[in-house]
Parts: sequence; structure tokens; C-alpha cells
Amino acid sequence: MLFSTTSKAAIKSVVYLSNMMKEDKKSSLIEIAEYIQENKHTVGKLLQALVKNNIISSVKGPTGGFFISDDQSKAPIINVVEVFDGKLNFNRCVLGISKCTEKKKCAFHDEFKQAKSTIANLLMKNKITDLHDFSTII
Repeated sequence: MLFSTTSKAAIKSVVYLSNMMKEDKKSSLIEIAEYIQENKHTVGKLLQALVKNNIISSVKGPTGGFFISDDQSKAPIINVVEVFDGKLNFNRCVLGISKCTEKKKCAFHDEFKQAKSTIANLLMKNKITDLHDFSTII
């Protein structure tokens, strides 16, 4: 609902890799795709984007695979979402009304203002590593 399907798959992939970090293990595209129950072509493209944006790392070759470093695991979750959904604009009207402002508010303005602030704070405050305990329920 809040994030694109691709962002959700990316978050699941990053959570999986964060969990594998504890075992110091690199994971293949197929392992990740099977674990998060997504198409391997889709997962391949999103993993490439994550590597390109330094959210995760990869190594080619027989002992290669995808992994996440300790520093990368400390990145805020918003970094993952923004790779696929772009910069999240929490100042925009939830109904898409261009003339909705503090002075001339839509019916949802005040209630959604608090909700958008809460979501923005959650995405910036919580790190990738904060989610690795949830990898068993993906």
C-alpha cells in the first residue's frame, strides 16, 4: 500500500542479506529470490540497483554472491525505498490536491500530516539491521 512492490521486495532482500551477514555468508540471486518468493529476473534487477546505490555489495566468481557489510547494514531503511520509489515527498497532499496548504487545507490534511511525519521518522530512524530479526516471517 505505502511502497511499490519492487521496494517491498528490495526490503525483503536486504533483510535476508542482513541476516546472512551474521553467518558471514554470500547469497546467490536464486537463493534470495526463493527465500523472498519473487521472480529471479525481478530480484536480479533490484539487486543490481541496490549494488549500484551501495546499499549492498556483490562479488563475481565461484565464491561470489550478494552480501551486506556492517556499514551498509547501519543505513536507514529510507535509503532502500528511495532507490525504487524516489525521494519521498511527505509535504505533498495525500489526496493529490495541489492547492492544499496550511492555510487552505483538505479534509485529511491535519490527520495525515501526523501520519506522514511518523512514517518519515520510522524510515529514517530504523536501520536495515533493525529488521534482520524479522527475516523468519518474510
